[in-house]
Amino acid sequence: MLATLSGQKDMLPELPKKYERKEAKIDGRVADWFLNNWPRPVALEVKIKGGKLKEHQQRFLDKIANKLGFKYKFRDGSLRTPCDYIIFPIGSEADGVVATCDGHLCECIINGTEVIQIKV
Repeated sequence: MLATLSGQKDMLPELPKKYERKEAKIDGRVADWFLNNWPRPVALEVKIKGGKLKEHQQRFLDKIANKLGFKYKFRDGSLRTPCDYIIFPIGSEADGVVATCDGHLCECIINGTEVIQIKV
């Protein structure tokens, strides 16, 4: 715990688990693979083998796969965000992708049905 100027103590946020740091090392490589090799826009979720997709992530990917449209506002908070919103219009030709990686090998499930293997 840290002491603040007022003498109160605030708890530090919990440190990320080891697998989350591993994910941070590989997710950029997976994104680069899709940027350079995939013909359509993607909504990408990268998991390390054994990681689980959260319910809100699955709902988002389902909306993309079913062409239902989706918008997402990036948090500003003095960060260098690339833009304010990402918008997938209704009917857009985008793919929802879950990539599960074990080292540099990733199994990617496209729109909940098609499965491809990539090496990053």
